[in-house]
Order: sequence, then C-alpha cells, then structure tokens
Amino acid sequence: MAEHVNGKAPGARKPAAKRPAAKRPPGKRAAAKPAVKPAVVKRVPKLKPVLPAASKPAPELELARAAVRVIEDKLGEDILLLDLQGISSFTDYFVIASAKGERQLKAIANAVLDVAKAKRRNVAHNLDAQSAGGWVLLDLGDVIVHLFAPEPRDSLNLEELWADGRVLLRVQ
Repeated sequence: MAEHVNGKAPGARKPAAKRPAAKRPPGKRAAAKPAVKPAVVKRVPKLKPVLPAASKPAPELELARAAVRVIEDKLGEDILLLDLQGISSFTDYFVIASAKGERQLKAIANAVLDVAKAKRRNVAHNLDAQSAGGWVLLDLGDVIVHLFAPEPRDSLNLEELWADGRVLLRVQ
C-alpha cells in the first residue's frame, strides 16, 4: 500500500471541533430545542390588480364629455349623452341638446367644433345652412353631436329612436 501524507487515508475527514458550552446562570435550565424545524415559507408578492382598459376614459368618451361641458357653458338645454357602443355601427356616442334660437345654436356648434379641433379632430361643417333649419349635426367620428332648436327636436325625437342606447348623462 502506498503511504499517505500525515498518515491518513484518502477521503478521511477531520473530526469536528467542539464548541465550548455556553455558561448559564445558576438555576437556569437550557431551553428545549424544537424537535422539528419550521418550514421555510416563501412569500409571494401580491400582484396589483390589473385595471380594466376602461379605467381611463376612451378618447371618444372624453370628447363627448367635453362637448357636454361646452354645451352647458353656452347655456344649452336638455343635454343627453347616449352610449351606442354595440348598437350603432357608425358611432359610439350621441350628444343631443337644445338651444333657444338660431344664434345660440351656431354659438354652441362653433364652441363644440373648437373643442374637437383642440383634440385634433378634423372637422369641417357649413353651420349657416344647418342652423337655419333648426338642426345642426356635427360628425366628430365616434361622437355625433345633434343640436336642435326646440321644435325640430320634438318632431324628430331621437331619444325614442335610440332608446336602446345607455344614458350616460342627462342635464335638464
């Protein structure tokens, strides 16, 4: 057999060194060690709930609400915001309102067009011809604004025609 360095066989281990016992005050016993070690629990971080896409209003809804605010500021009457998503193939929202006369009708329409332009919507309308008839229709893409003089609104009754739409806002 081959001789080993230090007289030990290969793979032999050194005996573990003993630690000195901790000194306890007189009259105290050593604490009992638990028989089973507690399991290590991994904490999984809580995921934040994913907010639906509707948490921030869609740009179309923001435009419709902005149109309602402008109509209110210009003293429009009987304002109605209808959600037509899933009902209409050509638009998502209708804004319907009344004005007292042709001059107010044009003023409200111009203010709504200004808001649409500020939101980068390309719109071009001939308001003179429309306001003379008592009904101004502003097609802003996914938002259509109907402005009426009192008589044409009663005769057309768009609210009844689009009764399946969900009323989001009504200002009397």
